[in-house]
Amino acid sequence: MFYSHLLFFTFTFACSSSLNRKTKREMDLKDIILDTCHQNAACAHIQMHLKETYVDELCKCGRGEECPIHWDPNDGHSITQAYNQWKFCSPISQDLPVCTREQTAREFSYEMNPVSKKVQMFMFFNCLCPENHFYEFFNEREETGGGQLAIIEERCEKVKQCEKTQICQKIETFQGKFLFKHVKCFCPGNQNCNDDLKKADATNVGDDGSVQHYMKCH
Repeated sequence: MFYSHLLFFTFTFACSSSLNRKTKREMDLKDIILDTCHQNAACAHIQMHLKETYVDELCKCGRGEECPIHWDPNDGHSITQAYNQWKFCSPISQDLPVCTREQTAREFSYEMNPVSKKVQMFMFFNCLCPENHFYEFFNEREETGGGQLAIIEERCEKVKQCEKTQICQKIETFQGKFLFKHVKCFCPGNQNCNDDLKKADATNVGDDGSVQHYMKCH
């Protein structure tokens, strides 16, 4: 099945005809194509951890426009939620409605480029998840026409309160640089989820050299 799942803070791409799940960093360059953005598609995703940011470019702007890949919630080209920011080639409406529980919040369109025969993903927002919610996969539609392979749909799911000793977030670094954070739950009461990598409750080194830092509430 052609499937890709984005949990609020991590991108996973289904790429090429093999339809294997790989992170963008794990793909060979021949598997990746940054095509011209469709209208209203996000051109980049930025995450901030303390003062460090990581940029994941999603597509290229056309008509002489550039994707504004610097953190700026006031540039008129951004949707900002917590330490996530999505960028757009053209000014984006700041009046997107808050999603209802049953509404499709975000869509990913996977398409085959007719020239290169490589897969490109485009991301579209229909509405914004409310505070303490994340974007969660709920439906996949396989397509057969117009070069489109599949559409992934996400809804808003509430982030649950952490249980005692539960990991509240995972932060990944590569060669000492921040890549992304994945929040798993929110800390109760006056507790906060640890952000200090030096005080991680556990770490794991991946085959590609990336390091996962597992944090608990303190």
